Amino acid sequence: MSKEISNGQIDYYSPVSPCSTTLTSPSTTLGIVNVNGDHLCFYLGDNSGFSSSSGTNLWLIKNNLGAVRVNSDNVSVTNLNFYISPTFNPYTAGSHYQPRVTIVANITSSSGSQDSVTIPIQTTISIPAYDIAQ
Repeated sequence: MSKEISNGQIDYYSPVSPCSTTLTSPSTTLGIVNVNGDHLCFYLGDNSGFSSSSGTNLWLIKNNLGAVRVNSDNVSVTNLNFYISPTFNPYTAGSHYQPRVTIVANITSSSGSQDSVTIPIQTTISIPAYDIAQ
C-alpha cells in the first residue's frame, strides 16, 4: 500500500466505490491513481468486502473490479484511518501543497493456539509526483 501511495497520487475524484464519496480526513477509505493510471481504492471492510468502519479487513478494488482482501486470515486490521492532507485537489496549476497520507491502524496477529498480538502502527507517506496523467 505504501508503494502505491508514494509512487502514485491521491485520487481526489475517485470513480471507485466506496472511495467515490466526498473526501474527508480522517477516512476509512483511500483512493489512489497509480503510475499506470489505474484507480485503486483501499478501505476497511467486513469479511464479505462491504465497506465498514467496524470491519477487520483491509480491501483493495482496482478499476471497479472485484474486491481483494489485502490481509491474511490470521491478521485483522482495526481502527484504520487515513489522514489525507490537503483534503482539496493540490494537483491544479499554482498549488503549493505536497500531498501526504498518514495511515493509523491496529494490526492484530493470531495463529492457532498462541496468544494474539496487537501492534499499533502509524506512518506518513509523502507524494512527490504532481503530473501523473489520468
